[in-house]
Amino acid sequence: MSLIADPPPRRRSIIPWLFPGGLGLVFAVNMIMLWFALGTFPGMVTRNAYEEGRRHDDVLRQDAAIAALGWHVAIRFLPQDGGMIEARYAGPDDKPISGLTPQATLSRPVGDPIRLQAALHEEAPGVYRARLALPHRGLWDVHVVANGGSVPHQKAERIQVP
Repeated sequence: MSLIADPPPRRRSIIPWLFPGGLGLVFAVNMIMLWFALGTFPGMVTRNAYEEGRRHDDVLRQDAAIAALGWHVAIRFLPQDGGMIEARYAGPDDKPISGLTPQATLSRPVGDPIRLQAALHEEAPGVYRARLALPHRGLWDVHVVANGGSVPHQKAERIQVP
């Protein structure tokens, strides 16, 4: 008597589907990241990139002149009274620098392309402030240009507005 055994039932395997499924997941994540990147990019970084590139040596000379001044500048946001931008200027000997006329330009690094300008006024020796109500919380880029020295002193800082 011979016994013939039935073959074992075929089991379906998920292994062949893992490769196309993984590729589909990578594609979906990349498309989501592309959608966020294109939705938050404000556009052109600079209007005249060619002209700015040609003036690069002038920028380097100006940066060297600013560094030669040896000034220390601290920029911060003070939340009291609706919001205030403060810039503290000190010389190489850490003495306050008075008599400057700083102008601040604030912009958002991402999101709405907002640019605000404010004139800072001296409230104490070397301490310059401007009151302003910022429309959004979060990160802001502050660019302060102070006239009054031998060369306009420039300082850029990224601040957090609570």
